[in-house]
Amino acid sequence: MNHAQTVFYGGDILTMDPKRPLVRAIAVADGRILAVGDSADMAPFRNNRTQDVDLCGRTLMPGLIEPHSHPLISALLYDWVDLSAFHHQAAADVMNTLKKAIDQARPGVWICAFGYDPILLRDLKALNADQLDRLAPHNPLFIMIQSMHTMFVNHMAFQRAGVSDQTPQPRLGTYEKDDQGRL
Repeated sequence: MNHAQTVFYGGDILTMDPKRPLVRAIAVADGRILAVGDSADMAPFRNNRTQDVDLCGRTLMPGLIEPHSHPLISALLYDWVDLSAFHHQAAADVMNTLKKAIDQARPGVWICAFGYDPILLRDLKALNADQLDRLAPHNPLFIMIQSMHTMFVNHMAFQRAGVSDQTPQPRLGTYEKDDQGRL
């Protein structure tokens, strides 16, 4: 018999199980649910080391502890073109999605995309500004990879941002340049 380290009771507990979405007690051990039901149903899972937590009428619901999020940029990404490996199986799929977004954009309007990542889709390659100029000759193009630590942009995006070949390197980043010193 597994004994619970903790039994929560005394409030609504959302299970996320469509067959039984709401219970009044839950027994947990080692981060795993042992049992759900009413407080009386938890008796076989209690021992002298079980901690009882009375919810006092509050609601307990599933949660996620995520120690490294970027909430502001993550919220903005909902409006960006999704190029992630979560929704694309191959480089051709990614590039088709990007091309479609470019074709639908009015000239001069920023195109922002997220999730392009050669680490997650092995047949993707790093991009450079010249390639992106050819893809989006009439739009500033900004593509952020999945980790949010690398961005690919075309020359129109650099120009709109006030960045030129002569712009000094930023203190906390790098503008990559070719052998001729071009962005």
